[in-house]
Amino acid sequence: MSNPFDAALVRTAARLLMGGTADVSPEELTDVWRSVWAGPPGHLDRITAAHLAADHAGGDLRAFSSLTHGLPGWVRAGGIAPDGQLGEAAITLSTVQYLLVPGWAEDLHRYQDRMDRLLAMPTTPAPDDRVM
Repeated sequence: MSNPFDAALVRTAARLLMGGTADVSPEELTDVWRSVWAGPPGHLDRITAAHLAADHAGGDLRAFSSLTHGLPGWVRAGGIAPDGQLGEAAITLSTVQYLLVPGWAEDLHRYQDRMDRLLAMPTTPAPDDRVM
């Protein structure tokens, strides 16, 4: 893929991770993949043909996907995020980054360790600058 951070791809992937294949049509998923695909030109055409053949035979290849129902429990495994769709999107984006970006997890762990150390440090009282 030419750009794993393509905005359309990230939005579609977030919906797929949160809601599963019911939230993303096969056509939408294929279109977004085509927009960033850098692999062999006929590969996506063969995948599309296999899905169409299964559909004509009364089947659905997406039913075999581990993302059929999304990963709602898994993407909520930890961290603090706002309630609602904004929080879901933030957690999903973090999950995608964790899985796709080399070194991202290590950077996150270093950041969390630093924040934990800073929060554990004793603080000094702020000077009283009030004028009476």
